[in-house]
Amino acid sequence: MKKQIILVLLTYALSAFAADANSAAAAYNAKDWKSAVDQYTTLTQSEPTNPLYWFRLGYSSLKQGIFPRRNRHSRKPANSAFNLCTLA
Repeated sequence: MKKQIILVLLTYALSAFAADANSAAAAYNAKDWKSAVDQYTTLTQSEPTNPLYWFRLGYSSLKQGIFPRRNRHSRKPANSAFNLCTLA
């Protein structure tokens, strides 16, 4: 019984996370930059090794007029995607 409850909770948590990622992608594709920045900020905090989230956060920030500082010393792939987007 405990295994079934854990499985249900895990499935619910994963579906909620997928919904967040889909919602962020929809905001990004609709060029709703403020919403995309907010959602990708949350996603990069919950999954910091995902380079797509970092890239989209950086690009959305630039499109909104926010010019984030690059991390020049980071060689992590996720941060490199963010840095690539902020080369302006």
